[in-house]
Amino acid sequence: MPPAGSIYPFRGASRFWDFNLHASYDVTDQLRVYGNMLNAFNTPPPLEPAQYGGVNYNPAAYQAGIVGRFFQLGVRFKTD
Repeated sequence: MPPAGSIYPFRGASRFWDFNLHASYDVTDQLRVYGNMLNAFNTPPPLEPAQYGGVNYNPAAYQAGIVGRFFQLGVRFKTD
């Protein structure tokens, strides 16, 4: 049932799952190389046209789906 005055069907919150991967390798005691892949399957967020926080999507709950697949690579160097 849509909210009063709404022209959009409102089904409530849908389920959303995203799958993330992380890998790191210690080259030496001071040097680490790492990588992340967020939302590996590029799952889109559920459509919520009656959402007040964003246009057609809920950015607070489905940020990973709005951004899509995301890669992060980095190097960490420790000094003692």
